[in-house]
Amino acid sequence: YLGPFNSLVTDATEEVQVSVTALQDISAEGEQIPVSVSISRTFEVDATVTVQVQTEDLRTSVSDIMIPAGSTSGTGLALIPGDQGEEFSNLDETAIVEAIAVGADDGNGIVYLPVSDEDSFRLINGFPASIATGGITMAFAWDTAFTDDYDISYAGASGATANPIETLSVPNANFEDGTLDVVCDPFAIAAEVDVPYVLVIRVNNPDGTSELTFLEGTLDTDDTAAFPLASITRTTTVDNSNPDDPTDVFTFVIEQIED
Repeated sequence: YLGPFNSLVTDATEEVQVSVTALQDISAEGEQIPVSVSISRTFEVDATVTVQVQTEDLRTSVSDIMIPAGSTSGTGLALIPGDQGEEFSNLDETAIVEAIAVGADDGNGIVYLPVSDEDSFRLINGFPASIATGGITMAFAWDTAFTDDYDISYAGASGATANPIETLSVPNANFEDGTLDVVCDPFAIAAEVDVPYVLVIRVNNPDGTSELTFLEGTLDTDDTAAFPLASITRTTTVDNSNPDDPTDVFTFVIEQIED
């Protein structure tokens, strides 16, 4: 029979094989993770694949990925459920992403049923907030955070402790061109084994977008003096595409420094 706008409505269904791949192996609660999806058939119109991210404690969020007409693949961003206020010391949690729906407004009335695989990625929480005017924010955590205490700093500015997360902000006004070292200071060390850590660095662009860098390594418990974890080099160029309003453009290169 004919439904709204004379579209065909039937009881027919068709299975569509869907493969979902997380394009980043680690992300954070409340963020988005880039994913790619591929399907087993093409459509004459744009198709939408709805993907779901699910955390270990069964919180979920859904996002739509568009696949152009005639194509069998597409990429997009999948929303991750927001931070539940847990501590930042859990470095082993994972989340999964999979397809839960396929839609195509092709007028034939068929309901498409996804048969999807799933992909997993590591998930952290306590992510650094952005700086609205640009700049860099960082979060640092280690898996013995309740017994050890590390500080991070740059050029004499120390991070803020939120037990057991260290956060640090570098506004553009405080960052001249050149290289800045992010330093780790073992403040109170109780562990008897080397300690895995993660350092999350977010470069916040003036237009509201951001780029994420995840650095992972091991803290040597024999170290008792401060040592550099990473270097951040900023270069400024001028965009003169509008001669009446030249704009500074900042480029950052982030490198991990092995202790």
